[in-house]
Amino acid sequence: MMAELPTNFLLLDRFLDTGIDGVSIGSNDLTQLVLGVDRDNEQLAEMLNGRDPAVLQAIEHVVKTCAARGATVSICGQGPSVYPELTRKLVGWGITSVSVTPDMIQQTRQILHDAEIANVASHPIAIWIMARGPACRILLGLFLTPSHHGPTFLS
Repeated sequence: MMAELPTNFLLLDRFLDTGIDGVSIGSNDLTQLVLGVDRDNEQLAEMLNGRDPAVLQAIEHVVKTCAARGATVSICGQGPSVYPELTRKLVGWGITSVSVTPDMIQQTRQILHDAEIANVASHPIAIWIMARGPACRILLGLFLTPSHHGPTFLS
């Protein structure tokens, strides 16, 4: 299901209750429709902001709800390509897939990696392991290597 219309994210639980197991957020359309701004109108273009609090709240709601309900959730559109800080937030919220423009692939891979490392390192179990000594830290380190891609996929 695409989560672009305000109806889709406001009633997300009802849609998931019907058995939908995956949601894709179209950040361009969602931004336009949440803000009520025509992105094709040059006079209004500066008002279109994918970091607007209402847009971020809608995206956060979709990602966290899907994560809590076991549904996959992805995002496409310019948001993650234009705003790397959004990608960091998405990982923290539980996004499972991020699509970006080709010129942002390498940078986004690093952002995903760093965000997932930060999430794992701040987990209570990781903190407990770190306090147990060098052998445990080595074991934890095996899971925190640059080759770790975690649950977030890049497309």
